[in-house]
Amino acid sequence: MREIKFRIWDKQNKQMMNPREPDDEGELVICLNGKIYKHWFIDAGYGDGAGGGLAEVNEDIKQYILMQYTGLKDQKGKEIYEGDIVKGFLDERFIVRYGEGTFDSGCYRYTGFYLEIIKYMMYPKGEQGEDNYNINEKDVKCLEVIGNIYENPEMIK
Repeated sequence: MREIKFRIWDKQNKQMMNPREPDDEGELVICLNGKIYKHWFIDAGYGDGAGGGLAEVNEDIKQYILMQYTGLKDQKGKEIYEGDIVKGFLDERFIVRYGEGTFDSGCYRYTGFYLEIIKYMMYPKGEQGEDNYNINEKDVKCLEVIGNIYENPEMIK
């Protein structure tokens, strides 16, 4: 079973946030109601970390974009998330997406993580066909995360 985790792009502050890495103010918590909270701890003297609470980060959840971990790591051991830009063996470039995709000229459909073509071999986007590629453990051994669509938008032009 793959590990379920996320990272968050803050559109307003233009920064990536990792809810699993606490800072001085606590850690981010993504609740089932779709809101993001800061969870802070207070040691009440019992050593169990039972003290603390939740504070809502922002009323406007649209400020944040959640990106899910694929459960896969690239050839260098870096975790691959939705929205990452990856490079293949022959300098191909792809965006990691989640949703419904097609491959083999539309003959097959699937829902899940897939690779959207940015550049395939020597052909720029739009000149190499419309196929996407399913992403799996075997294929990631040839991929390297080189950025993401939010921090590196110039890579997808």
